[in-house]
Amino acid sequence: MYIVIGASSFIGVYTVDEFLKQGCKVVVTGRKNKFKEHYDSLGVGYINLDLTSEEDFEQLPTDNVDGVILLGGLLPANADVNLDENENAADYFNVNTIGTINVLEYCRKNKIKRVISRRNSYFITVRKFIIKSSAKIKVLCLR
Repeated sequence: MYIVIGASSFIGVYTVDEFLKQGCKVVVTGRKNKFKEHYDSLGVGYINLDLTSEEDFEQLPTDNVDGVILLGGLLPANADVNLDENENAADYFNVNTIGTINVLEYCRKNKIKRVISRRNSYFITVRKFIIKSSAKIKVLCLR
């Protein structure tokens, strides 16, 4: 099974669709329930997850997890504040940095060896390899 963290986004929805087409079992997370009905209709488990909350990671599966796809994060487009009036650099640090640390710690504790993280608009990091986002990537279930 694969866990897609941040599946309540454009990229997340299409990533999950591709995993399902490949016959993979998927569990997804999101901060808000706006895509819960969509995933319920596909038979995909949906978990509300706050990346900054270590306790929230206790909800995630611990057995038979083949990998984690980290797509969640805070971007200016989904900020809860008016960026012209309020600076929220601490929010970006907490969600994007501490959140990533929490994901990696969850993977370490549960011996999950595959993590794909999309952390900026240009590169996708896959273990020790860096793939330009313009590269054509085919999703394959690694069993």
